Amino acid sequence: MMIRYTIMVPVYNKIECLKKYFLTIINQNFSDYEIIAVDDCSSDGSYEYLKEIEKYCDKLTVYRNERNLGIGETRNILVSKAKGKYLLSVDPDDYVEVSLLQEINKYYDLDLDIIRFQNVIEPVGEKQIINEQGKNLYRYSCNPTDIISGEEAFLLWCFGERNINTFPWTYAIKKELFNDVRYPNTPVLEDFAITPYLIAKSSKVKAIDYVGYHYLKYDSSLSTNLTKCAIDKLKILKEMVELAKYYIKKTTISLEIKECYYKDVENRYNIRKKSYKTN
Repeated sequence: MMIRYTIMVPVYNKIECLKKYFLTIINQNFSDYEIIAVDDCSSDGSYEYLKEIEKYCDKLTVYRNERNLGIGETRNILVSKAKGKYLLSVDPDDYVEVSLLQEINKYYDLDLDIIRFQNVIEPVGEKQIINEQGKNLYRYSCNPTDIISGEEAFLLWCFGERNINTFPWTYAIKKELFNDVRYPNTPVLEDFAITPYLIAKSSKVKAIDYVGYHYLKYDSSLSTNLTKCAIDKLKILKEMVELAKYYIKKTTISLEIKECYYKDVENRYNIRKKSYKTN
């Protein structure tokens, strides 16, 4: 019998965060799910900590990469090992509400391809707290929707510099949608091209109003550090723009929307390029 949900957790040197937040995944007030964690050769005890939890948590299966592969390849391994009908991603330095799966499951009988739920930013550390002052902490969320097509969801969520949300952790996605896609092997932006493709190729999509995910922004986060390396990040973004165009070209959405999307992602790249040159 198919498991309804798989929660996938990519791990690399997050022992302190795992100790604080992993229980929110284990303690879901819903029974029909599994947890898969893949450790990418941590050196801080993260793998050993998860293996101890695995001994008493029958929902958890822990794997370890033979060598450090990076976030993109680790996400691919997680997808390949998942047995759930729907896949959810949780980063180990974030946490979820213990009612997340229970809330999502209210829509299970609708046989949706993607269920989008809401998230809230929680700044951690003095710099991030200052940086987030006056900003909308729900800016990566969206308005709830009725059941809409993938093309409609793509138009709503995948256009514009400030309107997009490609983060994999705000969606429950049918595993079958991943059949012809792999995350690229990049240190950041691995989701830039993938999430829009999964949305665009879907038939039935719905956004619910439940805030189930807490996105913690740290002073020393990977993305914050790499922002300082403007040239490297810009090069990765250029590659991801081309990959995004490649994937969207494969979908059945209208040619007009495809061409608008190509211009949109190119414009996002140009905005970042101009910003880096200015700074």
